[in-house]
Amino acid sequence: MAEPRIIIIGHSHVNAMRGALRACAFSSTPTEVLRHVEDSYAKSPEVVYLHEATVLAGTLGPDDLLALTFGGNQYNIVGLMRHPEPFDFLLPSNAQEDYSPETQPIPYQAMRAHFASSLQNGFGKLFEQISQASQAPVICLEVPPPKEDESYILRAADAYFLERGISDVGVTPAPLRLKLWRAQQEAVAVLCDKIGICYVPCPHDTRDAKGYLAPAYYAPDATHANADYGLHVLRQLEHILRTHSGRRADLKSKAVQ
Repeated sequence: MAEPRIIIIGHSHVNAMRGALRACAFSSTPTEVLRHVEDSYAKSPEVVYLHEATVLAGTLGPDDLLALTFGGNQYNIVGLMRHPEPFDFLLPSNAQEDYSPETQPIPYQAMRAHFASSLQNGFGKLFEQISQASQAPVICLEVPPPKEDESYILRAADAYFLERGISDVGVTPAPLRLKLWRAQQEAVAVLCDKIGICYVPCPHDTRDAKGYLAPAYYAPDATHANADYGLHVLRQLEHILRTHSGRRADLKSKAVQ
């Protein structure tokens, strides 16, 4: 019998897990990390094309584990840079909160619907195809929360945001970015529940007391987490593999910490 393995497929946030593997910090379970790219990108052993992701899922057995992490920077595209017409919205879970002064209020349901529509029209169909093709339990990893430190973000902003003038307009206040992250992740969780994929929150000890990504896990850019964060995720996945291997129904029934 082949040894159970972990396969991770996703967008840029997979680099944190790949960094942990390259540092040889995690080797107890056979693990492969693949960056999902469009067919127009150059092929390499570390990337997987759209059609290949579904084929790969079909090769996995019930004792393996397939983890997906997609669309993690969508909320940053919406709100990392300070908007020319400041807006705000309220999370239903925080009844004590009020709108920030001098902002345009947006209904929470409208904000989440925006994310949900983008997700469904984007990688939602891929999630369905992968889930149907795989005998292995399929889970979706929550992406890292935002960094609170606005000065760090300005110093580390990549070309996408620099070309759009982040140095001039500044960074959206951290509390709003945290809400945008939460709204997007709630939309992802709803999508996963509809498909039958378990949504897995990011490791609790990688967040600070206010819910932001703890500085120890900052990657040297504006939006990603580092290899130390990736190591926490790999350990989380190994725990899930050991406790739920071959029991896909368990992973469909509830979120796994």
